[in-house]
Amino acid sequence: MEFFDRFRSTVLFLTRIPMGTSSLSIKICPEQFPIVGFFLGSALWGLWVVTSSFPSLIRSVLLAILWAILTGGLHFDGWADTWESALYSGTLEDKLRIRKDPHVGVYGVLALVFLPVFKIACLDALNDRSLWIMAVPIFARGILPLSMKTLRFLNPGIPDSPGLGTIAMTSFSGISFYSGLVITFLSCGVLLGIGGALSVAAGWVVWVMIALWVLKRSDSLSGDFMGWSIEGLEGVALFALVLFSIRG
Repeated sequence: MEFFDRFRSTVLFLTRIPMGTSSLSIKICPEQFPIVGFFLGSALWGLWVVTSSFPSLIRSVLLAILWAILTGGLHFDGWADTWESALYSGTLEDKLRIRKDPHVGVYGVLALVFLPVFKIACLDALNDRSLWIMAVPIFARGILPLSMKTLRFLNPGIPDSPGLGTIAMTSFSGISFYSGLVITFLSCGVLLGIGGALSVAAGWVVWVMIALWVLKRSDSLSGDFMGWSIEGLEGVALFALVLFSIRG
């Protein structure tokens, strides 16, 4: 029973797929992050197969729509709020107020516009790589715990935020943490091949540098920042695979 409670908590943390309710006292499970990514990627792959005869751009738009539906746009809020607070030049208190404000400013709107356009362009460029698309949600979610611990190591002064940020960070440890990484690396190796996996790894390094800059202008390792991270990791993975496909 505990396994399914933890799985439900993990699914609710990463998506908006209906899974009932879950107590915040139950820790999420890093080992299950790539598994949730696998289900998301499988749905995208299924739509890719069904729409294989569609024009590439139309198929890419449909994939982006399904992607947003499966996550319920959950991470879009964190994506917009984090960029808005990072690009705002006010005080830390002002940035915190922006992150908690339900309204979206100009920077947030621009971030929300550019993100799906960028994803659609990348999906269109990868029009014959359905398994690669399947790997992207696995990578972005499976690598999230390592990403957060890496940022904490490189910037030890950044605090966790109350709520989901703290719950998540306290869960990123132990055998579940390492098992999740093994599942993620093996899955990416099988689906992307060595070259594709190395390209995605290089994209991750670039993302870490961007994330460090964003963190310096943000207030904490919050749930919003983790949502921003998932969207960013998906973006850099897609772009890295596009560049790799061009070289190939």
